This record gives sequence, C-alpha cells and structure tokens, in this order.
Amino acid sequence: MNLAISLSPSSCSIVELHQHLVLHPIWVQLLLQEILEGLSEQDSANVRLLCINSQLPKRLFIEPEQLLISELLERSFSGLHVKSETEWTILPVVREPLQKLCLREDATASLLAYQALAKRYTSQGDIVNAIGLMMACGEVKLAVSLLRQQGGLLQWIRHGLGNLELILQQFSTQEWFAFDEVAWLACIVSLKRGEVDKARKLINRHYHQGSFDWSVADAFVCLYEGLNLSQNQREFFIRLQGDSPVILKGEHLPNHDGLSAFAGALINNILLLIAIQQGGVEEAEQYLLATRAYYQKELDADYGEAFLDIHQSHISMLKMDAESSSTYLTRVSSRVQRLFSQDKSIRVAMFAVKRELAFYKGLIPSLAVMDKLVREVNHSEAWFDLYAAVYALAAKTALHHNKPESLVQWLRLAGEHSQKHRLAHLDILLNYLARLALVSQPQMEDKFAVYISPLPKQPSSLPWRLQQLHLELEMLLGSLSNKRLEQALLFSESQKHTLLACQCRLMLAINRDDETKLSQEIAIVEDSGFLQLIWQLRSWISKDRVTEILNRHNRTRLILEPKKEEGSRLLSIKESAIMALVSQQRRNKEIAIELDISEQTVKFHLKNVYRKLGVKSRKLAVAVLAANLPEE
Repeated sequence: MNLAISLSPSSCSIVELHQHLVLHPIWVQLLLQEILEGLSEQDSANVRLLCINSQLPKRLFIEPEQLLISELLERSFSGLHVKSETEWTILPVVREPLQKLCLREDATASLLAYQALAKRYTSQGDIVNAIGLMMACGEVKLAVSLLRQQGGLLQWIRHGLGNLELILQQFSTQEWFAFDEVAWLACIVSLKRGEVDKARKLINRHYHQGSFDWSVADAFVCLYEGLNLSQNQREFFIRLQGDSPVILKGEHLPNHDGLSAFAGALINNILLLIAIQQGGVEEAEQYLLATRAYYQKELDADYGEAFLDIHQSHISMLKMDAESSSTYLTRVSSRVQRLFSQDKSIRVAMFAVKRELAFYKGLIPSLAVMDKLVREVNHSEAWFDLYAAVYALAAKTALHHNKPESLVQWLRLAGEHSQKHRLAHLDILLNYLARLALVSQPQMEDKFAVYISPLPKQPSSLPWRLQQLHLELEMLLGSLSNKRLEQALLFSESQKHTLLACQCRLMLAINRDDETKLSQEIAIVEDSGFLQLIWQLRSWISKDRVTEILNRHNRTRLILEPKKEEGSRLLSIKESAIMALVSQQRRNKEIAIELDISEQTVKFHLKNVYRKLGVKSRKLAVAVLAANLPEE
C-alpha cells in the first residue's frame, strides 16, 4: 500500500496510476494481499460486493452502511477507486484480479455476496441487474426464482418492453423451454412486440389447467387475435376474483403489497377489451367499473387509469354519447401528454378513438392523418378491435377522398403485418374492405382481388366490427335481408350497443320502406350528432333531405367532391383542422391537446385564418366558413 501512496493523486492522475499498475502486475498482487490481510468479516463481505459490479450504486445501502464502505475505501483503496456522489468504482486493474482471488479463496462466500447484492437490487425494483448477477455466477435456477419472488409473473406486465427484453436476453432459448417462468416472460415479450404466433406456440407448449399466469397469457392472446374467451376461461377468472384473498396471495401469487389489486385490475381489463370487441357494451361497462375499483387500490396506476379513460371514451362512443366521449378524451389527452408522451401504444389507442369519434360526427380525416395512424398501428401493441377500427376508418376515408390507391397501399401493409404477427380475423377484415372498395372502384379489381375470399356464412359469430362491415357490404350490393338485420338488431340491443342498433334500425326502415320509422331514427341520429350514419345511407335517402340535415349541423362539406389540387385550398390542412374544432366551441387549450401542438401554435394558425377570411373573431370565422364552405 505504501507503493500506492507514493503514486497518490497528488503527484499523478488516476489514469496514470492505472497505467503504472498495468505495467507492473506484481504490484497488483502485492496490493491485493495487503488489502485482504487484517480485514474484518464485515469488511471482507463489503470488498466482495465492491468487486462484483464495476459501478456499485450507493442507493442500495442505508446511510450507516454507506459510511462504513466509504471508510473502507479510504483506508484500503486510497488512490484505487473513483469517488462519486451516487456510486463507488474500483479501478478495473484492481477489481478484476481481486474478484478472481476472492472467488478462488472462498467460492461459497463469493456466491453469497452475489446473492446478497441481487437481493438488494430486487428490493429496489431493479430486477434487470438482479437477474444479471445470478446468471453471471451460473445460478440459473436462482435467477428464475427471482422472477417468481418478484410478486409473481403477473407483475412483469408492469415493466416496459425494454426491461423485459433485457431480462429475456440473459436466458438461452433452451432455458425458455426448461423453465415455466422464462417461457411466460418470453410470451409477454412476444405479445408486446405483436408476435402473436410465437406467444400462442409458447402457450400451447406450457399451458396447464388451473395455471393463473398462463390463463392470463392465453386471454391476452385471445384479445390480440380477436377471439372470445371460452366458457371455462371466463369461469376461471370469475372464480379467481371471488377467491382473490386466497388465490392471489396463495400458491399462484405470493403476498405482496398491492398485488391483489393489480391482478384484479388486469383480469377485468382483459375481459373489458374482449367485451368491447365482441360488442358487449353493457358487459364492458361492468368490467370497466370493476377495473377502476381495483386501480383505485393501487399506488402506481396512472398508466392503467389513462387506458381506462380511453376505453371509457370508446364505450361512450358506442352508446352514441359524443359529449361524454369527448370529455374522457380531453382528460386522457392531458394525462398522456404529461406522463406518457413517449408511449406509442397508448397514443395510438387514444388517437384511434379520437379519429373514429370525429368520423361518426361527420368530420372526415385527411389521407395524411390516416396514413400516419395506419403505419403506427402496424408497429405498436394493438389488439384486434383497435386494428379493425383503424383499418375500417382508413378504408372509408380513402374511398371518400376517391383515393383507392391509398387503400391498396394500406392493405399491403396489413398483409405484410399478418405474415409476421398473424391476427385470427385479419384476412376476413381485409376481405370486407377490399369488397367495399370494389363496389365503387370496379376497375381496380386486379389490385383488390388478392384479398377477396368467400364471405363468412355466420357473420353473427364474428367481432362486432366485422358484423357491421358485413351489413354495410350487403346493403351496398342490395342483398341485405330483413332477417339478417333483425338478428343484428336483436344482438346489438341485447348488448346495449346503441351505435350498431341505430344503424340496423335505419337500414331496416329503408328496407321496409317505412318512412315514419326512418324519420324517427334520423331524429335520433341528429340529436346524437352521429351524422355519418345518415351520410353512409345517402344513396337510399333523398339528396334534398340529406343536404338539409347536413346544413343544419354544418356538415355540408360532406356533399362536396374532394378537390383535386391541394394547392388550391384557401386554408391549410392544419388550419382546417383547428377551425373544425373551433366550430365545436373548443378552447385553444383543448385544441392544442387534441392536435398535439402547443397553445401558441393554435393562436398562430388562428391569426392566419382570420387574415385569409377577412374577419377578426372566431365566431365570424366559423360563420364565413359555414356560409361559403371553401374547405374540403
């Protein structure tokens, strides 16, 4: 140690000292012997901890322990470690041989040091480093046990995809099949990547009856594939919730603060999303209330609560309650912008509901907006209902703008997506969209023919969006029977699915030539503001009547033919989007959240609009646009 002192930082830098020791390995051996001689048992244990990690965070230790380790470093490692406010670092030239020496002299003590440090990381929630330590010393079984000890496998759904991938990368493919916990982790990572096929294969190999973790994974795959849960799966989840004090804190999931609440929230969230995609609005509401109650018991539920607001907005839209849907969207927009602005999956889900609600209210998105949303849904964590919602809206947008080539491009993207991450009903969805396009674009049969296949014989067994597309297609082809409509109406009314029920009643009134009933249903649609339901049936309602209805609600732009030249627009796309929201009496702050721009940018665009229209207020700008309709 005298040699180290003679080369202290007062006469040379740490780097120079490092170089001296590298050039003279014998000095390192002398230093190691001197360091280890005369250390107390506690100091020896701390030396082992300092040698394991190249940078040991101070946060892993309580204050008295930090003082003891700092004193040890000053006494035995003076000039051989780098001081930091947050961590300790011993020079590699000393740390690495010291680690080998400790391992050679007392392998058991070194293994215990690895385990002790892993336990400290685990207590801090840093499971990535904890698993890494166990794998580094060859303790694969202990690494696997940490997956179970950390609140059960279910807890891993809390973690971001990046952390899950870092953990999974430390296990070999053989270990995926050898250990149930690692297989489950691989299944969840596959789902988050959208690799549904890989997840399904893992489930088929590892699933066993009564397994809570694998039942959750299986339900997730059903959700992504657009499938409903079996009766056995539903009964298992219902029984699990009824017995949650026993099961969630028993064999399947160890007792852990807040875990029971999170497990209950997750189960009900899965059931909620499956109910939505199957069209069970009343059932979905029940699951949403249960999920929210569970999340209220959670300390860290912001992410889950934000997704619940999206689902609540979606449900309100299916109930044709546009005001409530908009309120929830505004609330979730603020939360997402503040807390989860970098999370693609939650933003895609939020914008999908926003665009669909605007569409039903008669506001057609631009092709650029839909192109961005289609590409994002193909590269994010998206369940089948979300995927179907985006693609159905994209198809109708492209056909409205008379741009079938955009739809061809989007269908190609879906086809490429299905080759990697197959969804159970995706081919049926593309079949319907291609057939709808061919009704108005028969000359493009060669472009859409690849997606055409026989129509399902029992559409009532499909997710509700596919049922809706089936009805719309048969209506366009003139082959929609009253029996089919009555079945769909019975289903939608029993599920409290107001949107689908209203659409069915409109179609039935037209099919039966029942003018009184048609007028009643049109009045309901006007009250709700879901004018797209009338616009979609414009071929069966007189043009004068449609024009009168749209005029009353400032939606006459739907009648205009799309303009060929973008350059001829009076207002820019962004200015038009802002004015569409201004016409809904939205404030600047709400518009900024809706369009994901700053409030200052909104003010800038409004000034340009006033200048172009020759007005000085929002009210006058809305009036001029409504009267002259210069915008598409």
